Amino acid sequence: MFEISDRWPLAVLPQLEAIRSIESSQDRRDTFCVVVRFSRPHGLRLDWSACYIPREQQSWRFKLRGPKRKRGLFDTIRLSLGPEDCNRLDKALAGHKFRENIVREGSMPTAAFSSFLLELPEMYQEEPYRHCCAAYKLKGRRAGKVPRYLYRIVDADDFADRLWQLKDDSLEQSGGYLHTFRGYAFESRRKILSKAHIGRPGGPIFATFSLADGDPIDELSLDAPNVRNVLGLPFEGELASLEYESENFADILIPTVADGSTHQNFRPAPPGSQYGWTLNLVTRQQAPIKRGERADPTRSLPEVVHCSHAADIIVDALPRLLIGKAGPLPSSGDL
Repeated sequence: MFEISDRWPLAVLPQLEAIRSIESSQDRRDTFCVVVRFSRPHGLRLDWSACYIPREQQSWRFKLRGPKRKRGLFDTIRLSLGPEDCNRLDKALAGHKFRENIVREGSMPTAAFSSFLLELPEMYQEEPYRHCCAAYKLKGRRAGKVPRYLYRIVDADDFADRLWQLKDDSLEQSGGYLHTFRGYAFESRRKILSKAHIGRPGGPIFATFSLADGDPIDELSLDAPNVRNVLGLPFEGELASLEYESENFADILIPTVADGSTHQNFRPAPPGSQYGWTLNLVTRQQAPIKRGERADPTRSLPEVVHCSHAADIIVDALPRLLIGKAGPLPSSGDL
């Protein structure tokens, strides 16, 4: 059992009290499965998150440390799970298709992440795992400051089909409908978009943005293969860009392993990052750019998640078509 120290800021004490229930065993052979990280990336506000430590990587020190006044970046409390929970968790993760993502997760609050771990199906199967993830979507930490505009890339044909089903005219087929839609008057476009969503209702909705105060899709020359590869998307056909204002969403969050669910190209945010980062399909790496840098075909772009919304927030009610088709996917590596 850990002791609460008066060296911790008062704002942290209720959080420490809240996670006492996770503890159950003082037997050192069965402890240290969950690590709680405290950080101060945003001034005085104290953020906290958790990550799973595989048993073979665990150390046996049990130590509570107060904030480091000089550096103040990370402090750690190691919590314990009971023997039954530890054994079940190790069994659930053995051979799990998304084990590495789960091990790297560090953006979900401790209570939610601990519950998520304990609810993992004992053996990996896609549908039960997807169902488990759905219960913990949109529970990541708040992302850092984002610019005015966010961008979401969608499969153009799929989006066109959704709009075609909501149309008021008598066109009989959806093929090429997005081109037709773009020719409508603004009010007609907005009326149709108000009935659609920018993504699956309920979310999570993934979006990206520029760190150079611009349009990351323009920075990639509207080139469909480049955009697809930089964002780690599974699409092979035409792509469309949806641009909308971030102020439409109260909570813009760092994507977690639950948001990524069974997406083959999702990777959790690196430790301490203010955003998630896409997996570049060419390099098969997360290669973050720095603030002020433009999008680069060999690097990654920041990504965040938010809830869904009616599509009439799209700037000028006008989805943009990218140049060319995404084409065949680069050969993928192992997760």
